[in-house]
Amino acid sequence: MMAIGMALLIAGCSSAPAKKTLDTDILLKADQAYRQGRLVDAEAYYLKIVDKNPTLYETWFRLGNIYVRTGQLDAAIRAFEKCIQLSPEKSKGWNNMALTRIRQAISTLEEGVGMSDASDPGYQQMSKLLSKLVSK
Repeated sequence: MMAIGMALLIAGCSSAPAKKTLDTDILLKADQAYRQGRLVDAEAYYLKIVDKNPTLYETWFRLGNIYVRTGQLDAAIRAFEKCIQLSPEKSKGWNNMALTRIRQAISTLEEGVGMSDASDPGYQQMSKLLSKLVSK
């Protein structure tokens, strides 16, 4: 009976480092893919990481950046909101969320200007606002 207990104890001890190594391997692969610009691969790895541990600020931040770079602005906002929820004192989450919302505003205004009649009073307002946002 004692041999079974020891075997379970040893098995339990040996599986913890293997899991930690696996998690570390995934993080290393994610960071490498991110640095190399392989954003689809990096996204997949980072999603595996946050699925197991949804409280990792930097992983959510990287996901937000990936989503911005791939034009998935709504997903980027959700990732940056998660950053802010986890660590509201860190300014980079706030900053990137604001920049992403500005991108969304520019995109909305561009679409609106393209669809609106130039004689519509709102057209001039949208055009002026778009010019201000784009020039900054």
